[in-house]
Amino acid sequence: MSYHPETEQIAKQWGRVVGLWVVATWVFRRMSMGRIDRMFHSKRDSQQSSRAIVCIIDLCNFSTWCYDKSSEEVMCAMFKYNRFITQRLKRLPRLEKIELVGDCAMIVGWKSENDGVVMREMSEFAMNMLQHIDTIRNIFGDHNISIRIGIHEGVTSSGFVSNPRKFQMFGSTVNLASRIESAASNGTCLVSDESICDSVNLFCNITPKGLFKLKGVHEEVSCSKLEPKTMVM
Repeated sequence: MSYHPETEQIAKQWGRVVGLWVVATWVFRRMSMGRIDRMFHSKRDSQQSSRAIVCIIDLCNFSTWCYDKSSEEVMCAMFKYNRFITQRLKRLPRLEKIELVGDCAMIVGWKSENDGVVMREMSEFAMNMLQHIDTIRNIFGDHNISIRIGIHEGVTSSGFVSNPRKFQMFGSTVNLASRIESAASNGTCLVSDESICDSVNLFCNITPKGLFKLKGVHEEVSCSKLEPKTMVM
């Protein structure tokens, strides 16, 4: 086989070109990922110290159900339950699932001034969850499983904590929504009266339940029970 210096030189030049292309592609992708990451975090950052509607959903009798289940069975059921929740949220763009920890899920909708759309979506979501309790029971294979829902609106702060990096909500609004959820009966949704707006009537029948003395809350809170008005798909 004959040796051709020109061929070797051309091969080296093409090698350098390909190498530069690979490096440039890698750098471009990293920069793009950085831009997307910054866009994502800037969106989050803009939501700090803003008004939000916080919805807490608790699985009733979850601890009893877990008692004789393997870790794999619990994980499989919770994955299905998480998927069930996210499917309910697909048509509700203003709402977001912030976390699912143990048997508790937090759904949040950030709102602007006098924005009734977020509360409308939150009430639609809550009624949808209540109307599909049988589906939730099928996920866990236990007719004793149920849910409680608590909703409250107020000022929240949000941001990322480290180790591990995770988005978190802070403020008395989150605590109050959790306390309202604890005061609800199994299979019901309780909402603070100050959070109710006219748009809630589209999906819910509203029944005033009076004042509640909630744990860790100095003043009694006026709440109402929300019940589905019509079938929500």
